[in-house]
Amino acid sequence: MSRILPLALLFPALALAEGPPPGTYDHVNSGGTFMQTNTSLLNLSPGQTGYSPGINSNPVPYTGPSPFSSFTPSPSVQGSSGSPSGNGKSSGNGQPAGNGQAASGGSRNPLESTPEQTGFTQETGGNTGGTATTNTGASTNQFVPVTLESNGTTVNATEQTTTTSGVTTPITNTVTNTVTYAPYNPNLIAIGISSPSGVVTPYFGATGNVALLSSADITYTSGLPSGINLCSNCAPISGGFSSAIHLVGAANPVTGSAAGMNFGRWTTSTGFVSSYSTPIGNQYNPATPWIYGPQGYIDPVAGVPVSLSGTFSYQLDGSTAPIDRSTGNGGTLTSASLSADFTHLTVNASIGLSMNGVAWSANATGMSISNAQFSAMPGSGLTINQGGSPCSGCGGQLSGAFTGQNYAGALLSYNLFDTGGTNLYGAAALTRNYAGNTNPAVTNGAPTPTGNYFVAYSGNGIQISSSAGNSGNVLTSFGSSSVSSGSYSISYSTSVSCTSCTGSASGDVANTGIYYGTWNSGTITSSFNTNWSTSPGQFHWITGPEVYPVYLAQVLTGTATFPLAGGTSPTDQNGNTGTLNSGSLFVNFDQQKVGISLSLSVNSHNWSVTTPAGNEMPLQGSNGVGNTSFAGFGALSGSVGPGNLSVTMDGSAASGTLSGQLSGTGITGAMVDYNLSGNSASLYQSVNGVAAFSSTPFSTTTPYQLVAISSTDLLSTSTSTSTYTSTYTSSGLGAAINALSRISSSAGNLTGFDISPVDGGSSASFSLSQGSSTATDMGSDPVSGISWGRWQGGVISYTDRSSGAAGTITLAGGLHWVSGPVETGPVTLPTSGTYTYIFAGGTHPTDNLGNVGVLNSATLSADFTAQTVGVGINATVAGSTLNAQASGVPINQGMTFKASTSIPSGTAGNLSVSCSGSCGASTSGTIAGAFTGAGATGAGVTYMLQRLGGISPGSISGVAAFHR
Repeated sequence: MSRILPLALLFPALALAEGPPPGTYDHVNSGGTFMQTNTSLLNLSPGQTGYSPGINSNPVPYTGPSPFSSFTPSPSVQGSSGSPSGNGKSSGNGQPAGNGQAASGGSRNPLESTPEQTGFTQETGGNTGGTATTNTGASTNQFVPVTLESNGTTVNATEQTTTTSGVTTPITNTVTNTVTYAPYNPNLIAIGISSPSGVVTPYFGATGNVALLSSADITYTSGLPSGINLCSNCAPISGGFSSAIHLVGAANPVTGSAAGMNFGRWTTSTGFVSSYSTPIGNQYNPATPWIYGPQGYIDPVAGVPVSLSGTFSYQLDGSTAPIDRSTGNGGTLTSASLSADFTHLTVNASIGLSMNGVAWSANATGMSISNAQFSAMPGSGLTINQGGSPCSGCGGQLSGAFTGQNYAGALLSYNLFDTGGTNLYGAAALTRNYAGNTNPAVTNGAPTPTGNYFVAYSGNGIQISSSAGNSGNVLTSFGSSSVSSGSYSISYSTSVSCTSCTGSASGDVANTGIYYGTWNSGTITSSFNTNWSTSPGQFHWITGPEVYPVYLAQVLTGTATFPLAGGTSPTDQNGNTGTLNSGSLFVNFDQQKVGISLSLSVNSHNWSVTTPAGNEMPLQGSNGVGNTSFAGFGALSGSVGPGNLSVTMDGSAASGTLSGQLSGTGITGAMVDYNLSGNSASLYQSVNGVAAFSSTPFSTTTPYQLVAISSTDLLSTSTSTSTYTSTYTSSGLGAAINALSRISSSAGNLTGFDISPVDGGSSASFSLSQGSSTATDMGSDPVSGISWGRWQGGVISYTDRSSGAAGTITLAGGLHWVSGPVETGPVTLPTSGTYTYIFAGGTHPTDNLGNVGVLNSATLSADFTAQTVGVGINATVAGSTLNAQASGVPINQGMTFKASTSIPSGTAGNLSVSCSGSCGASTSGTIAGAFTGAGATGAGVTYMLQRLGGISPGSISGVAAFHR
């Protein structure tokens, strides 16, 4: 819906003895508007009247007796004019006052009455003009058609058109007359997987193997879960990374249920498949260098393998340009050489490069040759220089391998980094057959290649592959054939789907067989297949409904204990079954943490699992698509601080992991999966299983407010106690659904609230306090109820809610905040239609040095049929203009959305950021937002845009508010 400048009248309820029924009426003289209640929305055109008997009833077109004819308008209430500001405040003559302040004559909140008026007039961001007339019965406002200019676009309210750069287009609305809207339908499945110890599973993050997924991302065998695809449908949340685990030959299940959750275990299986898919060409994984060649070998003498003798030098024969992984910038490889002493089987190698005007070099000496490979790291033969001087804080590795017959060539793969964030990687091809070489003469016999290949990419070490696919000189696939070890057989394969790639043959490819290049954009997928003749144990699973409302765990207060309701019988590595003796789960909503106590026994061994007091598990965003929920948790033995797991076997210290998820409408329970291992009297045992806990449902109408922030000063912040350090975030953006008791305010400014990182860093919950900073740049939008402001200068304080670790931050760039209205239920969205939102206001953007700039434009559109948004920010600070745009950004769990440069180009949620004026070498950024109110009346957006590297690095932050 395009509600750019509705010109409408909203009339108060009438209680007439005869004539129209009592209720609220809305008549349109010109332009257009809508009537909105808690249940539906009705669009109105000129000449139409809408009617609703109450806030919980559907608005409908009204054609009965006029509710206005019995009243004569009183004289106009005049006030001085104000300039349009889009802030939702109006002056007495119906025109908006400037800069968020009411002109003389009084301002009216759309939901309040002045002493002269018992009715009310609904206005939309201050974009109406004319003269208002009121009386103590019904009010009739007559508006004079106006044109307004905003961000270079002229809006003609009379003709309902917009004109930009001389081009006039009509304001369109794809929504039919009556629009319905509904809250998010909780259709995700919380699932936990517990695999036997020793079976490799994908790393799922702090919350372990528990995730929120759609049914399509769960693999079923005989109707029961046997695998999951993690994040295949949640690229905007994960930056495009996905992984999967699937059990092969799952059979003979044992199942059960408790507290609305289902669980079970597969007693037999024949194998396991895990896969990982990583995007190429985003902020965190830019163009990826690769290199490969045939495994080197020495001609045998009379069928007996021998070695080369003497010292050989190798010179550069082709290379990729070095790439800074942190910025995506490219540099120049200035040198690469290698000296091999085949008599003593040692190698010296060196590389030189330039990145961003800084010279780097890496020199490795005395590397041992083993199976035609060699490598070195700092402290084991590798020295790194930066700017011509040794770099004590630098790290990395230099790896290599010989290729071809009689080691005709060599390939190098390197990764070098410093403490300032520079992270370089690349690859180089070398040959001993260069012009003018003085190497010992080598006479090749009949070729006897091994059939294997050496492969390296992303600056990593060397892999041996039994295959290598090459298309147009580009490496597209590699992998290994099955290798047996005991009762196991293992194989792996990697494929590359390239949308933009480069590939070159080395100069002496006929002898060395080396190819190199870059994967610039696309996806790398690796699969690992494990089969067994003897099962390593049993696989357990548990499923349940997601938490609803999705934010509920964030807004509840107090504590609760969840008793054990059921679970699978724990099993050990030999398939022995045991007993889940007892257990309970303790949730502290004030501190956003979860404690657990479990007792179990298997094959005459007793196990105890607890989270020590003070080190309970923080509530965090779930894996998969459920990051809005903050209902997941996890613990690991040996960790320090929150999330530490204490495990004993027969009273002796053991180890383990545990992960879980709250579940159900109103939070009716919680699920947990665990994997434990230990020794008792020299007897090793590993145990795994799942458990379900029950809870009395909590109120789903608990009041709350959304708060989101953006601050360049939070790009890297840590708190610490004597034993624990907590990193706040690496993105500078934060958001949380706050219980009202967690928010403090004064004179329109928020002075304290809770927040969690939006993108990067930890996902723990922190409390922020304004401290000595100054409140400024405040405003509010009466249509949506959204408000905003900025803390500038001074020192703010914050506390990790789980650990109690506290710290302070000196604000240089400031902290921007945006807050939604108080709500008591889930946000409802229109079920269909496309809407163009109106920019209601926001803070002035600031950079990391505290310079204040101009928000040139802020845009938001929503396609509720497709459940996506388009969002844009254009801001100028200190001569630097950053423009960020994204389209087709998915709406997550009926509320939030996020676009980021960390999401690959061409993927839903990718953010494009460009810079003009004073710029760095590259750009990055994130825009995050959430809808508020019935029918998604409003939306708050927070943004962080960055210039990376070059002569003018820096960041710009701010917030913006919108309404329909």
